[in-house]
Amino acid sequence: MSLLWSSYGPRTRGPPVIRISPRLSSVLSAVPESPLHATFASGPGIMQDQLRKLLDVSELPNTKVRIVPLTAHPTYGSNSSMTILTFNHPWAPVASIDNPMGGNHTEDPEQAQILEAEFDHIASAALPVDKPRDLLIEYMERLHK
Repeated sequence: MSLLWSSYGPRTRGPPVIRISPRLSSVLSAVPESPLHATFASGPGIMQDQLRKLLDVSELPNTKVRIVPLTAHPTYGSNSSMTILTFNHPWAPVASIDNPMGGNHTEDPEQAQILEAEFDHIASAALPVDKPRDLLIEYMERLHK
């Protein structure tokens, strides 16, 4: 299983690009809604590409894209972006936390467990699994107006 939390920060130019290996058994992703409101000097093309990618990813089997709505308290996912990969026994989980100053990587099961709990906390504030596609399509349609 894989857990992926992506956040939007001042050094990025749109929602995170998500790349998923077909060998993963499942992917859970939580993406904040706030970047969907961004505008760029180069035009809406950047957002269109990002939204299309999120829509494509949401259609993959064993993949769930969740959106943390604007109405969620800022503490949900405001710390940094993280990626957590969990594997079958005997391999240990691997976690990575990214931030503007670099990042951290760990194979410590206890630290990965703390991050999994943080992901669960973030996901608890996200929209239900069936809502993100409709919201992403709505944003795509707004870009065409």
